Amino acid sequence: MMLLYTGMLLHTLMLLHTLMLLNTLVFLHTMVLLHTLVFLHTLVLSHIMMLLHTVVLLHTLMLLNTIVLLQTPVLLHTLVLLNTPVLQTLVLLHIPMLLWCSCTP
Repeated sequence: MMLLYTGMLLHTLMLLHTLMLLNTLVFLHTMVLLHTLVFLHTLVLSHIMMLLHTVVLLHTLMLLNTIVLLQTPVLLHTLVLLNTPVLQTLVLLHIPMLLWCSCTP
């Protein structure tokens, strides 16, 4: 009877230790999985943010380039117009008038 009792006790202790060991392994595995998921999630998020920043930057550059392209013909046409003698005379006549208007109260 004592042998049976000792065998059952040993079997129970082995079972408990096995369960504790498995529980620890599952816990560790879960923690490693969670940390890996958090790390991967961070990597994916940072990658998405980098992509978004790049796209925004490219669109900003494209927009600025378009504005510069649009301004250049306007500037060129203005210079060409100012280069004509009639317009030069008109501009020169209007400058004193504008100055006079701004000086008078």
